[in-house]
Amino acid sequence: MIRLLLLVCVLVFGPILHAQQAGLRDLTSGPTEPANTDISAANCVHGSVSNNDGLMISKMRDRFLLSIEDLSSRLIPIGSEFVVTLRLKNVSDKNVTVPWTPSFQEVLADQSPDSIDYQSASFTLKVETGIESKRTTSLEGEAVLYGSEEKAGSMLQLAPGQWATVRVRAIAHCRWKSQNPSICPVLRPDAKARLSAEWSETQYTFTNSACNIQRRNFAGPRTESHPEIIALTKQ
Repeated sequence: MIRLLLLVCVLVFGPILHAQQAGLRDLTSGPTEPANTDISAANCVHGSVSNNDGLMISKMRDRFLLSIEDLSSRLIPIGSEFVVTLRLKNVSDKNVTVPWTPSFQEVLADQSPDSIDYQSASFTLKVETGIESKRTTSLEGEAVLYGSEEKAGSMLQLAPGQWATVRVRAIAHCRWKSQNPSICPVLRPDAKARLSAEWSETQYTFTNSACNIQRRNFAGPRTESHPEIIALTKQ
């Protein structure tokens, strides 16, 4: 009887639970491919260049929930590598799309060099240590996904309630090389350190109209996970 009930649960609820996950991306195999944000027009020796910043107005009302679903270990020696599984969930009432390919060059492959448009979604990890004197350190291992509405398959659609799962690799030390403690706090052993993740989306456009060049950066939606307790130990 118990086996029969278990089989019924798997047959009935299994497809429903699986359907909630729209995609899985493993970014732990190697460093993220960097984007070229210094795109230029080689034939335009003379001309005008303008740079503009703004917001991705069409997406700023989208609501996402980021959570840490799994850790390869909660006991992490300082300087060691570990893997984090993240879940980015659409908690709005409409379909949304997010960048979904790790290859920047693949997204740009079919675009005209005079009209480039792409989006990026970055996942970063940070650790907060200390109780009274709190110190926050951004960790090495930022992972980035790219996409463009013009490139089929490079964006992932999330229906309301659906999520994307992303596995990222991080190293328990500061992501920057600066020795300035205010920029790059040194990690210290802490049995109750707080690990959190941040996701942020950005859109970049480049247009060249008869050597009148315009570059635009649009900040998109972003969200941060609730912290998970980890134990940082000496290496």
